[in-house]
Amino acid sequence: MQASRSMDIRLRVGNPFLCFAICFFLWGHLFGQGGGAVAEDHTSEYARKWQIGALLQGGFVPRYVFHLGFVYTNEDLDFYCLGLEAGRQTRRFEHVGLLDGRGEALVEIQPLWIARYPPQTDEGYYYVGSRKVLIPLSSFSKTIYGGGVTPLMLRWNFDRSDAVRQVPWLQLGGGILWTNGDLPLGNTSELNFVPQAAAGVNLFKRPNRSVDLAFKFIHISNAGLGDTNPAIHDSLNFSLGYSWWK
Repeated sequence: MQASRSMDIRLRVGNPFLCFAICFFLWGHLFGQGGGAVAEDHTSEYARKWQIGALLQGGFVPRYVFHLGFVYTNEDLDFYCLGLEAGRQTRRFEHVGLLDGRGEALVEIQPLWIARYPPQTDEGYYYVGSRKVLIPLSSFSKTIYGGGVTPLMLRWNFDRSDAVRQVPWLQLGGGILWTNGDLPLGNTSELNFVPQAAAGVNLFKRPNRSVDLAFKFIHISNAGLGDTNPAIHDSLNFSLGYSWWK
């Protein structure tokens, strides 16, 4: 059992990183040719202000511990999302060292959001002093559907000029998530709040087109709206997107 769980954790952690490794290989092939940091057709006349994009996102919870009363269970939980986003950049701030770049305010809509409990058999447990006592539980799997909106995301783009082809960024945001069932499972809530932090990079092949890669850390909590609030503290998500700029 322990060996099987360890192998499952390695696969769940390894698969997203394998996908990102493939993405970065493709990035090196598509964007690395020509060997410079500046593309020939990238000139200062292209002032990127507005961003409109679409993205696919997937993630997981490394080890979600659900507790009800004094009983605990370890559950596997995956996330999948289709998103649309739009943003407006500020003017560029220069001569501030490593912080040279632009601020950006964005809004994101998730018309399809999926939480999936894959087939699993959990063992519940409780503690008697320092001794862990196991409780057999029945096998289950479940898929929950929903949608959400993140009305405000604040991003800092580290672009020193409109000519650069790789623009890394950091981002903070918060939104609301609605689902057709309680999330997480239990007597919780169909409405949750999703504060988040993210880091990513926009890869420009053209001055007004970019492939977007991101890693997001998302917290999911009903803030006491449900009878219980076993918040999901450490949801790790990876996204691949494409944006149009003008």
